[in-house]
Amino acid sequence: MLVLDKTAAVEAEPAADDAVAKILAYLDDHVEGEVDFKTLPDMTGMRYDKFSRLFHSATGMTPHQYYLDKKIKAAITLLQSGLSVKETSYRLSFDSPFYFSRLFKKKTGESPQAFKNRTP
Repeated sequence: MLVLDKTAAVEAEPAADDAVAKILAYLDDHVEGEVDFKTLPDMTGMRYDKFSRLFHSATGMTPHQYYLDKKIKAAITLLQSGLSVKETSYRLSFDSPFYFSRLFKKKTGESPQAFKNRTP
């Protein structure tokens, strides 16, 4: 019976990796939209607590933290391309330019306008 348990554990690891990879790809593909984080575990067939632990173990952050980091990286690219702070905020589906600015400053240490002004 122990052999079966070990085999099941070994077989479960690739499935867990696949589940996390699937969610990472989904979050990457939806960086300009909105994501319902409550439905992510359903996409993997796992319970929320198990999915959350696996995701955190694989990435070092929660799905929401990962998603916000991806949005800020996308915002940097958009601001560098010439979009305004307001346009960038709406393109990335933030609730408001104020919330976007607050989050951007928290993650990068400077406001999006200050970043945009110093970027050629």
